[in-house]
Amino acid sequence: APEFDREDLQRLAEDRSLIYRSAYASLTQQLDARWQLLLDGGLYSLRDDSGNPDNDDLESDDWYVYGQFVGNDLFKPGDLLSAGLRYTDAERMDITSLLLRGRVPVNERLRLTPRLRLDFRDRDDGDSQRRVLPSLFTTYRLGKRTSLELDIGAEFSHFDRAEGEDQDDRFFYLSAGYRHDF
Repeated sequence: APEFDREDLQRLAEDRSLIYRSAYASLTQQLDARWQLLLDGGLYSLRDDSGNPDNDDLESDDWYVYGQFVGNDLFKPGDLLSAGLRYTDAERMDITSLLLRGRVPVNERLRLTPRLRLDFRDRDDGDSQRRVLPSLFTTYRLGKRTSLELDIGAEFSHFDRAEGEDQDDRFFYLSAGYRHDF
């Protein structure tokens, strides 16, 4: 294996490093006592200033816009409902996402947070992907600073390939944990 001195490692790192630039803006507007509107957007860019041709495929200029309505205390104290829509124009694909989330306090100790995300990805090469991601996050408070958490979810996706066979995938996950805030 070749040995590198500090200067060689520094040069290799600089030749393989991209510069990340970003700008974001956000706005939150309270609509009434229970509803608020959140809007944000951003631009981000990855660029290679070293001239290394190996980095050409990694360069990108992307932007996104996101809007979300959030309602609190709609059916019972402590509940939350939100619906958001995000559009991303990325270097190699456009992504439209619909995000739905709720927070349901069952009692003083138990809180359920159902979530649903729908993604529509249209790639520049003609391929497209549709994803459905349902999940349920549960928190059970044992004390003021201690809780048990359970997160269960799935991802169902369908790829429409411009050339070749379509593909369907399914993934499931389960995560359980113990949380203590110090």
